[in-house]
Amino acid sequence: MAVIRTGKPEYRIEDGWHVASAAITVNDKTHLLVFKASGGPLAKGSDAFLAAAMFTAMKTGGQCLRISGTVSPKLLTAVQTIQAIFHRWFPEYQKIQVEAETGLSGPVSPNAGVGVFFSGGVDSFYTLLKHREETTKVIFVHGLDIKLGRASYRARISQEIQRIARELGKHVIEIETNVHEIAGQYGYNGSLLPSIGLILSPQFHRIYIAANHSYDYSFPDSSHPLLDPLWSTEMLTLKHDGCEANRIEKLARISESDIAMSSLRVCLEDLDQTLNCGQCEKCLRTMIGLQTIGALERCKTFNKKIDIEAVSRVKMRDQLLPFAEENLRVLENNGKDPELAEALRFCLRNYKYTEITKQLNESFKEFLDSPQGDKFVRGKKNSIFKSLWEIDRKWLFREVCKEQLKKIDQKYLFGAGKRFYGTNINK
Repeated sequence: MAVIRTGKPEYRIEDGWHVASAAITVNDKTHLLVFKASGGPLAKGSDAFLAAAMFTAMKTGGQCLRISGTVSPKLLTAVQTIQAIFHRWFPEYQKIQVEAETGLSGPVSPNAGVGVFFSGGVDSFYTLLKHREETTKVIFVHGLDIKLGRASYRARISQEIQRIARELGKHVIEIETNVHEIAGQYGYNGSLLPSIGLILSPQFHRIYIAANHSYDYSFPDSSHPLLDPLWSTEMLTLKHDGCEANRIEKLARISESDIAMSSLRVCLEDLDQTLNCGQCEKCLRTMIGLQTIGALERCKTFNKKIDIEAVSRVKMRDQLLPFAEENLRVLENNGKDPELAEALRFCLRNYKYTEITKQLNESFKEFLDSPQGDKFVRGKKNSIFKSLWEIDRKWLFREVCKEQLKKIDQKYLFGAGKRFYGTNINK
């Protein structure tokens, strides 16, 4: 039986940071998983290491995940439900046996507060402002969207997060972790934020994880309103927050905040003078949303106008489609920016045509040979012929002549022309 193992967690203080680490062995390869926090205490159990390792074990064909140290009884029970959901969504993740001793990672602190994972983007700003009164600390993670190797960029963004927190009257706890790096080696983005929340559990009784999508566009993902709460323990409640609002509604809410309008960061480019490049998909998507609600000029972190050509050239992906469709719907309804609406419409058409092309390439012959394909071609033959005629008349005429000659050869010459052509073509 293939067994994935985690070693017993070790703890230390390193340059003022609280560090928890444990070895994870996957298929005879051992990784050292590390969590470094700017403030303690950290959880003494193995809940975080279970969360960090479980999807790796499921993805790599392990039959058993053996955890050293104690795991929350509530979490160990929920693991079965988490696996059942994820396996149903992604069958390549196989259900596994999880072996661990149960036990609480420590007493519930009377000073435990409320945390919000915060990156400075639209989703986390919305959740932080929504829960501003109850939030005691914001949690900024190094090693997820910003890789650990980008030290100077991380330092600059860290200063910005600290500034935002001070203005909001909140403390910041920063986390450095290589969870994402290890997960990436096995081709998945697993329960990364829950694992970080669990290592911080002595400091919080509730942590909010900002939702990426609203309920009407929610789709299977490692962070999901069904999954995130299941990682909770007797000490800590994890909440997936913000699904009630789409991206436009979130932008409308945070546009009321001067702090958000002076600090919003959605871009991952390492820039010297500004937080956002104004050219990447995330920037353009956010700028369009801000413009639709009349807030773009007030957002100080975007110092460029929307590049219409860049919008039309954006390469769409499935997960980005809801944001583009929301923006286009608002643009079409208000009718104030027809040129921008057309550019976004063009981008969406390109995406849909590309997807259709992929599907046709995969099953073109099978489709044409089917009754449905034959019916489609017969019904559309005039429009197809007209389109080909308009594209290249000479080519169409040549191809039609070739096909007619083939029919004559087959009917009257019994393939003599084809045999002659095939015999002499390379001479």
